[in-house]
Amino acid sequence: IATQGYLPTMPLLVTEVMGLETTTLGYLYSTKMACNLVGCFALVPLLRNFSARKATIAFLVLRAVSGLIHGVALLQMSSWTLPLLYLRSALHGFSLGGMILSPTWIAARIPESEQPAANNMLFGTLGVGMVLGPMVGSALATLAPTALLDADMPGWNTLAVSLAQLWFALHLFDDDTVMPKPVKDDPTGVEVPWKTILVCAVFALGSFTGSLGAESVVALNMWHMYGMDAAATMPFYVLQALVAPFGIVITAVLQRKLNYATIAVVSAIGIIAPPLWLLWPAIASGDWSEHPPLPVFMSVSAFMVIPGQLALVAHTTLLSKHLPNTLKSTYTPIFQTSGQFG
Repeated sequence: IATQGYLPTMPLLVTEVMGLETTTLGYLYSTKMACNLVGCFALVPLLRNFSARKATIAFLVLRAVSGLIHGVALLQMSSWTLPLLYLRSALHGFSLGGMILSPTWIAARIPESEQPAANNMLFGTLGVGMVLGPMVGSALATLAPTALLDADMPGWNTLAVSLAQLWFALHLFDDDTVMPKPVKDDPTGVEVPWKTILVCAVFALGSFTGSLGAESVVALNMWHMYGMDAAATMPFYVLQALVAPFGIVITAVLQRKLNYATIAVVSAIGIIAPPLWLLWPAIASGDWSEHPPLPVFMSVSAFMVIPGQLALVAHTTLLSKHLPNTLKSTYTPIFQTSGQFG
């Protein structure tokens, strides 16, 4: 919710309010994700020396500061606005290393038999949060009188949510022990071929490249194709939020009936098929001037949340089931990093 709240407003802030090229938007997003990579790589040595609770608190403080910087930067447009937005993106990116702390903690702390259910709950919740975030961002935009304040509100949202999570981490997260260090020739778990690890990493890379790449321009699509500003897109994000819980249910059902390789294939088809179907009339005719009807575009985009949730669960649970226990807190964050690189 704290991270995705920027999606409805940032594209319009950069291109319409600040009058910059769309490539600047890409640079801002890439700054965030590049720093996210650093945060992901830093997670393993952090967990070797500090408890999961202390690492969580550090990541949340970084994200709260990033929200404060965004909020202050957009109170009034100045020559400092763009540099501060880059600083906000960098700090926010570092803080996102904390997002893969949860599956790492599950892999190291939860009994193996309970890990699939725990990962379902974790990634289902993450999926719901990823669609609630833009809904909150567009809802806040309806309250703001100007486009500049539209884009300013998500920063304060990030600050508020991060401070609330910080309170929970300080008072309720009581794991103050350091993760176990890797042990060579650990007898637990089944040895996973490097080919399997590589395939899962490439799968994560492709999934994130497609989903995050699409997310970053949805608001521009809405504006250029249908004339909808950040506030007007709220019904779309409400629809996404309503669809997201079905992804949790479908994932849980498929895990009982299919192996993880098959689930990965199903999710890949689910990610590819809807946009291909949406674009097929233009591909067949060569006429790109006609846009799909708004209800069709909104429905197809919203339902792509479900295969995205499948993808998140499949590759993480596959490896967490088979890696030796003492290696899980090392490989899980490294593997997730390949997705963040996407």
